[in-house]
Amino acid sequence: TYIENRREAKLGRLDECLEEFDKDSGLLKMLLQNEIFLSADTILELRHKYAYNMFDTLSASRM
Repeated sequence: TYIENRREAKLGRLDECLEEFDKDSGLLKMLLQNEIFLSADTILELRHKYAYNMFDTLSASRM
């Protein structure tokens, strides 16, 4: 059914996101354990992926 297909698609996207997060988490742990500084590109990429909208709040003008 349509609802089941949508559910499966959303679960698939969630699995992809979790795999990507686990990969990034592993990279960060390895670099921190070895006391390796992150490059500016890596910091910007991770910030964009995980913190870009962290502090955004919806205002009445954007709703």
